[in-house]
Amino acid sequence: MSMPHRYRKMTRNELLRWGTCFVAILSLHGAVAAALLMTPAEGDTFDTVTAIEVDFTTESFRDAEARDVAPGEEQMQTDEAPPPQEKAEVKTEKVPEPEPPLPQVAEPDVALETTPEKKQEEEKKEEKEKTPNATPPLVAASATTAPTAAASRKAQIVSWKRKLALHLQRSKRYPHEAQKRHETGTSRVSFVVDRQGHVISSRIVKGSGSDALDRETLDLLQRAQPLPEPPNDVGGTQFAFTMPILFEFR
Repeated sequence: MSMPHRYRKMTRNELLRWGTCFVAILSLHGAVAAALLMTPAEGDTFDTVTAIEVDFTTESFRDAEARDVAPGEEQMQTDEAPPPQEKAEVKTEKVPEPEPPLPQVAEPDVALETTPEKKQEEEKKEEKEKTPNATPPLVAASATTAPTAAASRKAQIVSWKRKLALHLQRSKRYPHEAQKRHETGTSRVSFVVDRQGHVISSRIVKGSGSDALDRETLDLLQRAQPLPEPPNDVGGTQFAFTMPILFEFR
């Protein structure tokens, strides 16, 4: 029985040619499939990067939970996902949502409730409270000033007495008669001076045991005039002193 014309046998060359084409087609499909399996999808890379970038807000955690799906579902979502630019635009629109404008409006209402009369009363109360506080510093200042002035006055008097003693010591002379007799002793003298340093009166309170030394003591006060004047802070017109005058050989 003869075979129809359309089912004729292929020659050897035709079989080789068709076989080669088939193998080439299979190889091409295999390479494409391998490339698709080894190359990561662009959607996966974008999802990972955006999850890190928006990890500073509360909504970023919600987006991360929504993207936490199975591998099969993730592959389907990445194929249908829009370009990265559209996702970036959606994120920028969500930024101004957390701003609450209402608490700022309530503050002026509270300020409007205070009337001028209440403000005046409050100001008067504050002035009354501040007035007593202003007096203690004055009292404290006067209390501290008094001891300071007294201490300064006392120090000036001590310095003045020292100047008087040095001034008399420089003007003192040893009587010739007392030197011959080798007389020594201390004459205690009391005298009064005015503010100009002039001696108004003088007398021996306790003698030295030598008339020559006692006379020299009284002559010394007259010879040493004017004595050092008192300080300006020390009041009075006359000043009385009692001072020992020492006579000895060196």
